[in-house]
Amino acid sequence: MKIPTLSLAPPALDDSRLPHHARRRSLRARRARGLRRALAWVAALAVLALVFLSYLSPGMVFTLANQVWNCF
Repeated sequence: MKIPTLSLAPPALDDSRLPHHARRRSLRARRARGLRRALAWVAALAVLALVFLSYLSPGMVFTLANQVWNCF
């Protein structure tokens, strides 16, 4: 005997049960989400690269060290 359960979550839909236009919209939404995610990763990696490149400048490192030392 199977015990019935109550769930507030909507039932999962796979693309085969959606109408054709909804499947296309879903695919478009997934592509847009993937593109936004990829652009966010590219932006984060660019910021990290700029930070690491700034440490190659001895003047910047010396100034930063002096500013940190002046805090004490």
